[in-house]
Parts: sequence; C-alpha cells; structure tokens
Amino acid sequence: MRRPCFGDAGAGQKNRKADFPLDSRGGRSLTIVGMGKKQTDEMPHLTRTEAIILDLLVRPGMLELYGLEIVNASHGSITRGSVYVLLSRMEDKGLVTSRKEAAPEFAGGLPRVMYKATGLGQRAFGALRAAREVWRTGLAFTPEGLL
Repeated sequence: MRRPCFGDAGAGQKNRKADFPLDSRGGRSLTIVGMGKKQTDEMPHLTRTEAIILDLLVRPGMLELYGLEIVNASHGSITRGSVYVLLSRMEDKGLVTSRKEAAPEFAGGLPRVMYKATGLGQRAFGALRAAREVWRTGLAFTPEGLL
C-alpha cells in the first residue's frame, strides 16, 4: 500500500502538514532558502578537513587565500586534488565565499580564485574550537553557567 505524501488528498482527507526532519536535539529543523543558498537553524557539521581550511582562513592576517596557498599552509593535511572540491562544498554550505582575482597581464593562465571565511564559517569554527576546549578541559556548561 502506498503511503500518502504531502499534497495527497484522498477520500475526504485534507492536506497534511509537511513532516520536517528532526534535528540533533529531537526538535524540528526548519530550512530557509534564500539568495540561492540554504540556511538552517542548526550549527553546520564540519569535517576535519573543513575545520583545517577554516582554521587557516580565520587566522589573523589571513584574509583571503587561494587553493594552492591553502595546500601549502596545511603542511600536507589538504592535497592539491581535494582542495577545490572541499572549497566548493564549503561554499555551498555558506562557510566560505570566493572571488576571482584579476589575472596579471604579464602571466598567462586563469585568474586565481580567492577564498575567505564568511560570518557563518567563522562562527562554526569558533563553536568547534570552544567545544574542543570544553572536551579537553572537562568543563561542563549548564543553562546557569559553568559547572
């Protein structure tokens, strides 16, 4: 038997509300779509390599980096073959933005694509750093403050 889905109106049935997926806290998660990007009320999940890239981009003095600068600065943690795939995925998540740098006239080739962390990327990395510190020190937080 086929399960009714959103929009089905069977014999005398009214349309049902859409089932929103459960978030990590057991509540409903609402995804907002605007400006061509999805935004959610949940903290974005960061992979190890995404965290390494954000760490490089949020350091003082590192406003923008291009892909090969990220590879070199990561000391082997990010490879040339994966850096642009990671950056594209991070841009889709809203963690980084990119812009094309004007190509110098004396050099041939394509213009460099420069990447920088967005506000969301900075907040996500800050939250990850804080969570790691809590884990490392064994501190626990309650709604009233520190235990």
